[in-house]
Amino acid sequence: MYFTKYGITFHLLNENDIEMVRQWRNAPHISSNMEYREYITEEMQKKWFDSINNIHNLYFIIEYKGEKIGLTNGKNLDFDNWTGEAGIFLYERKYQKTPVSAIIAILGAEIFFNLFQWKAGYAHVLRDNKAMKLYVQLLGYRLCPGQQDKINQKYMITRKSYNRKRPFLKSALSMVVRLREKGRLVIEPLEMNDERILFWEEKMLRNNPELAMEETPEGRIYYY
Repeated sequence: MYFTKYGITFHLLNENDIEMVRQWRNAPHISSNMEYREYITEEMQKKWFDSINNIHNLYFIIEYKGEKIGLTNGKNLDFDNWTGEAGIFLYERKYQKTPVSAIIAILGAEIFFNLFQWKAGYAHVLRDNKAMKLYVQLLGYRLCPGQQDKINQKYMITRKSYNRKRPFLKSALSMVVRLREKGRLVIEPLEMNDERILFWEEKMLRNNPELAMEETPEGRIYYY
């Protein structure tokens, strides 16, 4: 399963990717911005993957121009209250602090709020990570009460607060991408019997029944 729009593709994380992600995660320029900074072993990585490989977690490899450049996720997904926690890191430094990072964040928000119709999201940002704090605030996140003195601070965004920011974000995005481009969610043929993906598909359609869909040799494609 993958999402693609604005020249960015999010590929659902699979077990073949986790060694690459482990190498990324252990890199000093990534681990220094994480609450957990100890070295991650292969065994630890496999245990982590087994713990998140379920319906309550969506982890994606980010691809740009044919290159895998980072990881983004929605985790702890609550399908009763329609909330979840977002996270992202870009391993490739050349794309940090560029329009590419902003496009990735906006695409993630579109999937979360407009495609799946989630009500609210959360993110944790280290108190001294000024760049990321500014970044999430531009998207519409606000610091949760009682977090001022925390080292790993919790932020919250609602669909309403994101939609207030959306015109500004779209205006900025129009400088670098074609806004009329349709996004695609593709469920590939080998995934048609995957219970996790069928569950996510059913939840998406329950909240967004008007989505255009096409059956192709590439798979089942939803346009958004």
